[in-house]
Amino acid sequence: MNSTRKRFQWTILAEF
Repeated sequence: MNSTRKRFQWTILAEF
């Protein structure tokens, strides 16, 4: 599992 990918998705969700 890529931690970076998960962190990136979380950032996008937080932007909304």
